[in-house]
Amino acid sequence: MALLDIAGVSVRFGNVPALRGVSLSVDAGEAVAVLGANGAGKTTLLRAIMGRVPVESGTLTLDGEAIGGMRTSGLVDRGLSLCPEGRQLFPAMSVEDNLLLGANRAVIRVARARLATIYERFPWLRERRSVLAGAFSGGEQQIVAIGRALMAAPRLLLLDEPSSGLSPVAIGRVRELLGQVRETGTAILLVEQNVQLAAAMTGRGYVLNRGTIAASGDTAALVESEALADAYLGGAA
Repeated sequence: MALLDIAGVSVRFGNVPALRGVSLSVDAGEAVAVLGANGAGKTTLLRAIMGRVPVESGTLTLDGEAIGGMRTSGLVDRGLSLCPEGRQLFPAMSVEDNLLLGANRAVIRVARARLATIYERFPWLRERRSVLAGAFSGGEQQIVAIGRALMAAPRLLLLDEPSSGLSPVAIGRVRELLGQVRETGTAILLVEQNVQLAAAMTGRGYVLNRGTIAASGDTAALVESEALADAYLGGAA
């Protein structure tokens, strides 16, 4: 049984369909990519999983439990965590305070224990824990954002364009960090336009084009596929 199973999910904004019958799955400990151009529906998909937009039809299950319509807080309690596009840190707050926000569902004792684990895993964050998040570069802020998402102790980490706007050096650091996350057994659903990063980080993936799944399979093969070329060049799914 898949950790996350999405079957026939559709989302509509007014008269505009954003997702049309999307089906995908992520197994425990697996890293899966969702590839596609801007406007393909990738962010909407993650927001639907996290209960931030209503699902018109279809089912979402986590470990066999139906989660469609569940509040975001309940989904976090069940093991989902989202690292959003654009990082969305609080720039006037310290690194540590930003991190602790990721554990706001936990009692303080548990939150502090998780913080210690994050610092042990990523010493760079401990060294800069008192620095305001707004003082960092985009790549450094992305590391803080991933750390904040991990503070929820997720079984499945959802990542929305973590390489967006970053330099090649910063993307390399993010890739290294996500490799460490995978080593802990945390499953990853990676939404990315950077196909090289997706191919390096995931073994399996899906191509999303105009709200529908155009192809699925081995990520490295998808990177070379006609379906992905169509998605990026504006072809039909």
